[in-house]
Amino acid sequence: MKSPLLIKISALVLSLFLLSSWSYKANKTQKNKEKVEFVGSKTLDINSQLEFEIKYVAKRGREIVVALKRNDKWIANGVVSVKKGSGVIKVPINLTTKLKKSRKYQIDFYLRPVGTTWEEAVTPIGSMPNITID
Repeated sequence: MKSPLLIKISALVLSLFLLSSWSYKANKTQKNKEKVEFVGSKTLDINSQLEFEIKYVAKRGREIVVALKRNDKWIANGVVSVKKGSGVIKVPINLTTKLKKSRKYQIDFYLRPVGTTWEEAVTPIGSMPNITID
């Protein structure tokens, strides 16, 4: 009679142990994950250079890319190299055409290995709509 109760308790203890060790590994993995996040202003002056502040975590040397779009059409992008680590960096975009004043711009941003394309991005491509150029 005591044997089934002992088995149930042992199974419960084992499952709690496995659950707690899985939870620890999930948190540890998430902590070391590479990421980028837009943290700058969504309103920019049309007469100054466009710079977008990006917060990042990189496991090794990477490039942060910020692409400016309007109506889902690419206009220009900026690329800045970063070393392993984390921080906040300004990514400038050099324009070859004059922008119109509008609230319909958006930026896409991501982290990629140095010298590669968006297809090798190591983070999901983030998007920030409603960027205003005044």
